[in-house]
Amino acid sequence: SYPNFPARSTMGKKGANKAVPVEASPAEGSWLDALTAEDRKLAQACDCKNVHELELEKTKLAERKAKAEAAQKKDLRKNEIKEWKEKEWAKEQREKDREDKKWQQELISAKARAKKEGVLEAEDWGDAWWVQLPNKTWIDVQGNFYCSLCEKHLNESSLQLHLDSKDHKKKLWYLDENNAAAQPSARPAAPPVAPPKAQPA
Repeated sequence: SYPNFPARSTMGKKGANKAVPVEASPAEGSWLDALTAEDRKLAQACDCKNVHELELEKTKLAERKAKAEAAQKKDLRKNEIKEWKEKEWAKEQREKDREDKKWQQELISAKARAKKEGVLEAEDWGDAWWVQLPNKTWIDVQGNFYCSLCEKHLNESSLQLHLDSKDHKKKLWYLDENNAAAQPSARPAAPPVAPPKAQPA
């Protein structure tokens, strides 16, 4: 018997040279089928031709993700520091406001006391501070207060300290009529010294 040879197409027949579509081999399409849905989606989006190209894209994606997370952490830390500074500033401002309020109240009290203790409040004439003494004389002073008893130039910072000073209190004590009346007009005379006794012979 003769061997069976495949039939050859005849060039002369109509349609003999028509191209026959080549189907993709199972090996070429199977790498996509073996991927997870997420990797397959990435491979198709990046037009990867094989697993190697897909791994490169996954590496690039991981690097971009790491950079984005690092930048996000940096911004978060920056915002936390900013928020902490704002809270500290607000805390300091509240403390300062309390101190200023306390100081203003103490100043009001000190000014009321000073008025009773011979301290005069000066007037600002632009070029200098001037104060009118009890005898109607005007003098220029170094601050916005002047103690007529102690002849001291004062300001808001030194006013309370001067009122509490020993010198000022001493002047007030001597100006008090009750204290002046209690003072003896003259010191008592010293007792006479007895003459020495005669020595026996």
